[in-house]
Amino acid sequence: MAADVTAQLTAAYQRERAGREAMAREAALQQRQRRIQTACVRGFAPGEVAVTIPVAGACAGIPACCSGMLADRGSPLAAIVTHPWGPMGGSMHDPNVLALADTLGESGGVTTLRFNFRCGIGRGHSSADDIRAAWAFLRSCCDPPPSRLILAGYSYGSLCVADAAPSLREHLSALILLAPPLSFAAPLFFCRDVTSPLQRGEARAPALLISGTADQFCSVRRYERFSRGFSGGARATMLSVRGADHFSLWMMAAPAAQLASWLQATFGCPLAELRQSAGEPVAAPGMAPAEEGVRQV
Repeated sequence: MAADVTAQLTAAYQRERAGREAMAREAALQQRQRRIQTACVRGFAPGEVAVTIPVAGACAGIPACCSGMLADRGSPLAAIVTHPWGPMGGSMHDPNVLALADTLGESGGVTTLRFNFRCGIGRGHSSADDIRAAWAFLRSCCDPPPSRLILAGYSYGSLCVADAAPSLREHLSALILLAPPLSFAAPLFFCRDVTSPLQRGEARAPALLISGTADQFCSVRRYERFSRGFSGGARATMLSVRGADHFSLWMMAAPAAQLASWLQATFGCPLAELRQSAGEPVAAPGMAPAEEGVRQV
């Protein structure tokens, strides 16, 4: 009898605890969404300042600089966050971009830079140049200058960071690709393949890819086929969020939770301590993929 009473009390306590934890998660998510929505309206998040990023070798008709928002937190690890396709209205003020910057900057405490691409038309070379210029800018203006880099992008921006990653691999610690529009990659870049180097492991950094099962620009089948293309020791974790489409990922709890968990596993420290991290992944490059196939969350 005593054992039955103890079991019932334990079960009731566990249910109560689970309920409190669920309410706390929901409250944290709502607070985060309000912070991101406020930043969308104001154009900047806490700690950010407007900056102008010079880009060398600008082509005729393309500006010689990018506008951006920098939050210099003095961390040895910095993150550059890129936006969706500009000709369709994408910019550094996109909520998904702000959600990435919020997780890495506000929660992780690392220096963040989000900026507007100069041009989204063409084979993507100018966008890759913009990312490289953004890293050079961080190294020249931050005090102290960061030594390691996280490249994170949403939609078109995720493919651009995949494209630029091999040229920055000397400093690159991790890649984050949110909602990569894989089904439209060929027309976006005029049939130039910007993702194969990532699949071959040329970036030499662990990668996290997150897509929704209802994404309008990347079918589940295309995403799974992409996961099977990794070789050469490339380290990639591919997650699929149930029910999320291309535009609603930022409103769901799963991506932020999975990103925090992946960052903790990748750098071997809690997300809140990422600022003190040297930015070196725990596992050395060249290892087998972090996970086989696509995992649903």
